[in-house]
Amino acid sequence: MNRFTASSYAGIVLSLCVALPACSSGGSGGGSQDAGNVGGFSFGGFGAGTGSGGNGGAGNASGNGGAGNASGSGGNAGGAAGFGGGGGEGDAAGAGGSGACTGSAVQCPKGCADLSTDPNNCGSCGYACSGVPGGQPVCQGASCAVACDAGKTLCTSLCADLKTDPNHCGVCNKKCSNPNGGTAVCNQGQCGASCTTAGETACSGSCVNTKTDPKNCGSCGKVCTTTTGSPVCSNGTCGFQCDAGQTLCNGQCVYLSLDPKNCGSCGKVCDDGIYSSGVCNAGVCEKKCSFKNCGGQCCSSNSYCCNTGYLWCQVNGKGCY
Repeated sequence: MNRFTASSYAGIVLSLCVALPACSSGGSGGGSQDAGNVGGFSFGGFGAGTGSGGNGGAGNASGNGGAGNASGSGGNAGGAAGFGGGGGEGDAAGAGGSGACTGSAVQCPKGCADLSTDPNNCGSCGYACSGVPGGQPVCQGASCAVACDAGKTLCTSLCADLKTDPNHCGVCNKKCSNPNGGTAVCNQGQCGASCTTAGETACSGSCVNTKTDPKNCGSCGKVCTTTTGSPVCSNGTCGFQCDAGQTLCNGQCVYLSLDPKNCGSCGKVCDDGIYSSGVCNAGVCEKKCSFKNCGGQCCSSNSYCCNTGYLWCQVNGKGCY
């Protein structure tokens, strides 16, 4: 369909005014709408003589799905013939529509936003949700929340891996204790320890060498015991060693200076006598009376010592002589 423009119409009017003796003031032009991509236009009425042209009508056109709206300009004043100005081009929206927010979105200062799901506009325009270490901020039902990274769980103010985090081991806020000589670790949700010194193992809160520790000999909790000397662990096997000043005699740790069965040397026995027992004093055998000692003679419990030039035992109530 052919379209008239303001310039082509002006030419027609000028020609008519030249042909006619005079042109009078024109009336208002009617609205004319073009269904194309630009706004419609309207023409002013014809004028007589030197009168001014009439006002152009209001144009209204739709462009590619958007609503256009434009008003015609006023007519030119004076001249041989009055001429109404052409209507302005319509404001046409693009193919996307009128530009208004769609669905549940609302207009915020920085654009359209869904206040129920937008973490930068959660519940109201401009209200941004905060994230935490190991997680991302999200908006759910107009309320801020946190979406933890894969394999992590929200524990108060951070997202933690409950399988490996020693401060949240197995469950939130379960903290593994550091052992003596090591560092706490979490393995598959179970507390453990990593010892600083190579070759050591964490046993009951302490890092120990199970090859030498008599309380954890070969494995944690295996305690070495002995009936003599002191227990030792050698290469993970329990044993014993004699204390300072002791000597190992026939599998036993003894003091040779005091032991009547190993007096001075292993196997030397201090024999018992009548009414006496053998003792070891500074590695020398002596006898110790069980009851009474009369000048070095051991007496029975029912005797007494006589002193008639020398001490001797008197038994059964008989007098000394």
